[in-house]
Amino acid sequence: MSSPDLHSNPYAATQVSLQQPMYDQDSDYVEGGQGVALGEVFGWFGEGFNYFKAAPGKWMLVVIIWGILSVMLGIVPFLGALAGELARPVFLGGLVIGCMAIDHGDSFEVDHLFEGFKRNFGSLVLVGLLLLAGLIAVFMVIGVGTAIVGVSIFSAKSSLALHPALWLLPFAALLLFIPLGMAYYFAPVLVVTQGLQPFEAMKESFRGCAKNILPFLLFGVVAVVLMVLATLPLFLGWLVFFPLIIGAQYAAYKSIYLRQD
Repeated sequence: MSSPDLHSNPYAATQVSLQQPMYDQDSDYVEGGQGVALGEVFGWFGEGFNYFKAAPGKWMLVVIIWGILSVMLGIVPFLGALAGELARPVFLGGLVIGCMAIDHGDSFEVDHLFEGFKRNFGSLVLVGLLLLAGLIAVFMVIGVGTAIVGVSIFSAKSSLALHPALWLLPFAALLLFIPLGMAYYFAPVLVVTQGLQPFEAMKESFRGCAKNILPFLLFGVVAVVLMVLATLPLFLGWLVFFPLIIGAQYAAYKSIYLRQD
């Protein structure tokens, strides 16, 4: 008979890795995502609204709190804006956990907004840092391109408005911003649902979006229309629009990254 470990504490709590998903997924994870039908986009918005309906008052309070925090951070020059950018994926990760809670029969709570600070905090912040680094790199490329075009126009003494390169700059910028947005979109979701590391999550996000270009074009069009409608009544519609978009994003993740039986 083996002797008991005198250094062990029989009353100690079981150690749980905060990097692991808080809830088990109902379906198998599909690495790199899978292509989905165009019509599924409308189901994403429908499911997003269902998440909102599960706790409308709490979702609205979340929007108000996040808005107040954003304004307060915006007051602080530079550092406030930086903190806000880094906190965005952390807040989003917490709200995704809230959507997962609803899926598993638990209640959505206002505290879910801060759940990302308790779980996966380092990874979520690093996702924000990678996005910020990507944005800085893109703006640097745009700046260099603009300077080159300016020198070319000055040297040729041609009209600024008629120079063809000047008209191409916005399209070049768009081509740089789109892949960055694709890499970021699902990254916070994949960090909290699958426990992926930040760079891996961004790579997987890009792959999943790349396989669904047309669905995301439709998603973007519908989202813009809903955003305009939400803005018209003194921005009050954002109390519903914002939770709906968060829920639709999580629904899109399930559709693309989880194998459907």
